[in-house]
Amino acid sequence: DDKLRAFVNFTDLSDDAYLNDLGSDHHDSTATVVNQHFELSYFSNNIDSVIRLQDFEVLGQHPSSYRAIPQLAFSNRNPYSFGAFDVNWFGEVSHFASSDADITRANRFHFEPSVSLNYFSPALAVTSELSLLQTSYHQTYKESIQDRDSSLSRTLPKFRLHSLVNFERSSDWLSKG
Repeated sequence: DDKLRAFVNFTDLSDDAYLNDLGSDHHDSTATVVNQHFELSYFSNNIDSVIRLQDFEVLGQHPSSYRAIPQLAFSNRNPYSFGAFDVNWFGEVSHFASSDADITRANRFHFEPSVSLNYFSPALAVTSELSLLQTSYHQTYKESIQDRDSSLSRTLPKFRLHSLVNFERSSDWLSKG
């Protein structure tokens, strides 16, 4: 089916010094994790959706990282048009878990609607976009930590302006003359 896509990236190392033992030029001394994830995407006529399972193998004596199992992401494929304005949205639900951290489990809900205004001419293109990023966290702490909020949320506006100017005439700006 051309609407379904899968991606797997799984690396497992026998020991923490494996990359150094081989003399690999790809090893970065600051890299402490190896990414492992599985992703299944479905593309419909109106909505794109992704389910992702993500884990990390920690190299060396570092605290274990959070596992993101699962992550669900959704977005509209084509903008909804209202006159000159285009409306898009993106949403994501993620579950994180780590037995070594103060926050042992967390659920994150993120929703991002945006509206854009586009102007195009042969010599100029301008796209302005206004988004509202709404993220909510529901967290579970270790039993020894009792005095923290288990729910947090944040709302951030975002504004972007992209512009392009075409110079379609002959010019000689960089010549010495």
